[in-house]
Amino acid sequence: MVKDNNVIKYAAFIITYNRSGIITDTIDQILKQSIAPQKILIIDNSDNKDTEKIIDQLKNPKLEYHYVGYNSGPSGGAYIGLKKLANQDFDWLFWVDDDNPPAELNLIEKIFDILPLIDSEECGQLGLVGHRFNKWTGEIIRIRDEELKEKVIEVDTIGGGQCKIISTKVARLGIFPEKKLFFGFEDLDIDIKIKQAGFKSYVSGKLLYDSRSGNNRLNYKKSSAMVYDENTLNRQYYSIRSLLTIFSSNHYITALLYLSLKKLITLILTFAHGPRPGFNHAKIVFLAYYHFFKGKYGKIDLNLKM
Repeated sequence: MVKDNNVIKYAAFIITYNRSGIITDTIDQILKQSIAPQKILIIDNSDNKDTEKIIDQLKNPKLEYHYVGYNSGPSGGAYIGLKKLANQDFDWLFWVDDDNPPAELNLIEKIFDILPLIDSEECGQLGLVGHRFNKWTGEIIRIRDEELKEKVIEVDTIGGGQCKIISTKVARLGIFPEKKLFFGFEDLDIDIKIKQAGFKSYVSGKLLYDSRSGNNRLNYKKSSAMVYDENTLNRQYYSIRSLLTIFSSNHYITALLYLSLKKLITLILTFAHGPRPGFNHAKIVFLAYYHFFKGKYGKIDLNLKM
């Protein structure tokens, strides 16, 4: 176990939006880590100053506050956080969602414990849960349970909310998520860039096993059931738009074709569940493609009628 807090020089940045009621608890959970960050940067996408007032009241010298002035989304928030911290005296930058602090108070220490087992110079990021990525189909591929016996597993992508800790070397090279994505696969976007720059991404096999075991996800099979609630459809819109942007910018032509084929099949199948689900799904798919081709990004009001 890494015990000397001075060995690990890292900062955290929290991206928040209108969640002043939980930000104090999130900050507290990060500061209570057995290896705590030397700084926490608050990236506030809110449309009010409630969070700023709370940060001011805490009067903690470790906290730095940045008010964006508009909702830049997770992608824009991560862009700002990584860029602002890139040239400061830290080795690692911990990307945190405002509602998802580490589940254990020694979790960050456990993640850093794999550092002696890897080449830190070639390491672009560490995290709790990682996956592989097939650039030909554009699919995220789950690490097989049998692989979790390995102490360290090289992965292609580490999801947001999975204790994503990026090397400052990456940020100093100007490798950031595409801020215009707003929401959806901003983690995959930067992960592809990290790999293309020659860096590697790692997770602990034991921690990944413990995470799956604790969440009853060993031998997990992805459900094929379709969900039609408004929140899920909104997320699908942003996911499709982001994937189209990522695949296009990286010239993943087969992934673009495969994604389009899957969406066409899913669209047809959705109408079998009734006209309302069918038309709502068709609307979000059409708008995602239309806005991608028009170059329209940011937050979109889809006006779905459920």
